Amino acid sequence: MRQKEFSDLRIDQIQNFIEIPLNKYRFLSSDFGIVHTIKGIHDVGKFFFKLNHPYRLSEGRIVLMKSGTISAIVNLREYKLKANHIAIVSPGTIMEVCYLSPDCDFMMLAFTEEFLPQEHRNNILQRYLNRQLNQNIPITDTERSIFEELFELIWKIVNSHTFSRTTIQHLIYALLIQISCTHSFDNPENNNNNTRQNDIFNRFIDLVNKYAIKERHLAFYANHLFLTPRYLSTVIKQSSNRTVMEWINEAITQEAKLQLYHSNKLIYQISDELNFPNPSFFCKFFRKMTGKTPYEYRTLWKKTTIHK
Repeated sequence: MRQKEFSDLRIDQIQNFIEIPLNKYRFLSSDFGIVHTIKGIHDVGKFFFKLNHPYRLSEGRIVLMKSGTISAIVNLREYKLKANHIAIVSPGTIMEVCYLSPDCDFMMLAFTEEFLPQEHRNNILQRYLNRQLNQNIPITDTERSIFEELFELIWKIVNSHTFSRTTIQHLIYALLIQISCTHSFDNPENNNNNTRQNDIFNRFIDLVNKYAIKERHLAFYANHLFLTPRYLSTVIKQSSNRTVMEWINEAITQEAKLQLYHSNKLIYQISDELNFPNPSFFCKFFRKMTGKTPYEYRTLWKKTTIHK
């Protein structure tokens, strides 16, 4: 039977999948993990993710790119991470890694909400916990050096005999503070590319990620954004060259892929949970979106699953 451990790509489940918690590449516990490098790992997908397949992150990630590129879809948005970029991904994010260049290397932190220091809740940390922070940030050489030193210090601590969880917790907090000090996420004037259309598009995508399974009518999203349906349709088309319904259908398809791959639910059960009128309608929809029936998609990924 196909394993279900990686449905949410949770730290504790990955820990159970990997026999040795600490090696020269990474450290994993039930509520915290650090990847020091992926250089030398011949099959990255065996340890972290399978390419071209969506995962829901139970915990967020902070990724410091050292070399190469990563192309990913994060909550329906396309991202390209390059050297001298740092990315923050909030818990609950649906992420699909589409491509890693052969020279790709990065450092990564993952941690549960409970692992973070409870006495400090600054703006960036609160936004992270509220699932409102997905950022891909270009950084200078000086900033990269500072961030890398913080990562390296955390790495040294997990490798030391005096492993202090409290120290690591506050170093993660310090990392987030340092990022927020050098890059503001709250002032639109700091983003030269910000326009009213971009703002509407981004808020629309946030709503689609949250409501698409239950709400598939243009009027619902227009009402939430205090816009007319016609104006919203125009803005989304101009901003993305895709229609409102194309984005909604994309979100539904992504959720269907997650359930088909990561669960043993029957097709009709998935159809019900995704609010289709019947399994036949769901199958036709999924085939139109992916070129495969739900059964074909599930069978294909089952054949390529890496087992323990």
